[in-house]
Amino acid sequence: MIIPHKKFSIITNKTVQEAINILQKNTTKRAFFKMFKDTSAFFEGDVSPAGFCLNRLIHYNNSFIPQIDGQFIKDDKELRIQVNMHLHTFTMIFCLIWIILVFIAFLAFIPSMITSIRYFKINELSNFIPLFLLIFGYLIFTVPFNIEAKIAENKLFELLCSETK
Repeated sequence: MIIPHKKFSIITNKTVQEAINILQKNTTKRAFFKMFKDTSAFFEGDVSPAGFCLNRLIHYNNSFIPQIDGQFIKDDKELRIQVNMHLHTFTMIFCLIWIILVFIAFLAFIPSMITSIRYFKINELSNFIPLFLLIFGYLIFTVPFNIEAKIAENKLFELLCSETK
């Protein structure tokens, strides 16, 4: 999992319309410029009978906030809400470019890293900078995403009072 994403299902006894109403009560419309934010809403986006496309409404900057897509799947007894969380497209492109460029640098430095390890040249830590950048990049993309995804997931479960599957 190079690019962070998360999939899960929410199972509830609510009807599709009840779930839509709950989500709509806690969702405000997306706005490009937000001078006055609706502080009562937890999400921003669109909710329809076909599904929803949301992200958490935050009052700080975070490029790694998950985009939340969901579909309502009605069974005989219960409603299953299939949720997929992923990064915003521009953030995903930036992550991919970062990882590809650092990986190329990492490949270019492999011979010097092997030489440093073989001859115990610990003072040449600069040879390992691409490896450190690769690890740093992975952590900086996944940790904030996972924190924000967990907050949004907990709120969805709280709103829809369900079990996970």
